[in-house]
Amino acid sequence: MDYNELKILFQKYQEGKITREEFYLLQKQVNMHSDKTLQPIFEKQWEQFEEYIPLSSDKQEMLYTRILSSRDLPKGGYYRNWWIRIAASILILFTMGWAFSLYNENQQMQQLTERNVVIKAGDSPSSIILPDGTNVKLNSYSSLSYRSDFGVKARTVSLSGEGYFEVKRDETRQFVVKTNHIDIKVLGTKFNVHAYEDEDFLEMALLEGSIQVNTIKSPYRSLVVKPKEKVVYNKAEDELILKVSDNDIETAWLSDILIFQHDTLRYVLDCLERKYRVTFHVEDDILLSDIYTGAFDEKDIIDILEILKIHYHFDYVKEDSNIYLKARTEP
Repeated sequence: MDYNELKILFQKYQEGKITREEFYLLQKQVNMHSDKTLQPIFEKQWEQFEEYIPLSSDKQEMLYTRILSSRDLPKGGYYRNWWIRIAASILILFTMGWAFSLYNENQQMQQLTERNVVIKAGDSPSSIILPDGTNVKLNSYSSLSYRSDFGVKARTVSLSGEGYFEVKRDETRQFVVKTNHIDIKVLGTKFNVHAYEDEDFLEMALLEGSIQVNTIKSPYRSLVVKPKEKVVYNKAEDELILKVSDNDIETAWLSDILIFQHDTLRYVLDCLERKYRVTFHVEDDILLSDIYTGAFDEKDIIDILEILKIHYHFDYVKEDSNIYLKARTEP
């Protein structure tokens, strides 16, 4: 390494832009280069730290004596003063280097704590116990994520899909469920969140306790929810509505039951698509606006289709994961 490269390393160090690898290289080069090479560089280094508190006279003398005993140095005043300045510069360099090393380690630890833990449910519901003792049940093809330092200062999770929460009460750390449209803030309670990204509505139904729901974009709105109430957020209209809730219906999926009350066939088919991992192709869109009320606990999608076709008079063909519905022509 030539003089200019060494000078560049010092410059990077002084500007706080040196990497860990470059700092170790600088330490190595300081040990390898001659005093004559280092003198102008260290003098410049010293000038950068004019605000540095000088060493006491006793420490300067002790430092100089140790340097003198280990090197064949002229005993003139100029060299004595120069070597004290060099020693002080080296002290600054390696003290700062130690701090730089600690800073890098802290940065790495920060990056580790900011990493997310992501939990995904497959084709059946999945149960989770969070680090704070909160119980979560994720519906099929839903996901929950949280930072790896969850519970240290905050208890925040992000949900996509549907989840049922039994939150461990903690007066000092609020529990927050984030979605792409609303934040749900609690201390300890039981509630269900329905937040699939491909649906026009998001719902939060409260079973126990008290919850505050906030929209995350302007105009900001906030609702305090009581048991047997639910919040419905209309994504298209950006509308937040408070309704009475039937908790047995909201949490029926926990018992692997699908319950519908005055829902459109389009909504019914959307739920069946998600649960059974199929895709419906409907020839006549008029069918989709029809209303259905009922419950399904069948394990096979064919059994459900047989029930629905009695109500809606359609024929269907299933090809692998695709199901084609066609309105039956009455004679």
